[in-house]
Amino acid sequence: MKAIIMAFGKEGSDVCGCVRDVLNGKKATLVCSGQENVGGRACFAAVADFGSEATNLKSLQEGLKAEGESQGLEIKVLRPCLFLAMHRVVPTALEPIT
Repeated sequence: MKAIIMAFGKEGSDVCGCVRDVLNGKKATLVCSGQENVGGRACFAAVADFGSEATNLKSLQEGLKAEGESQGLEIKVLRPCLFLAMHRVVPTALEPIT
């Protein structure tokens, strides 16, 4: 199973490293990732491949949320289809009305 991981922490913190450590414990592989500082927060996004290990998205979301909080992070997990749907709507909404 692949999922979109989004995480937020204090600006200047190593959100990428913390998320990578959390995901290593879940036997997940980061397919691609990136981190930027936005509005005083470090924002991280990645595609993670959990293979066949994680099949229950809800328990994965709850587990990563709890592990993230213990490291001072806010971690969210999205299904790829939801992420793609959001990004189809947003660019259209930002286009000027003619």
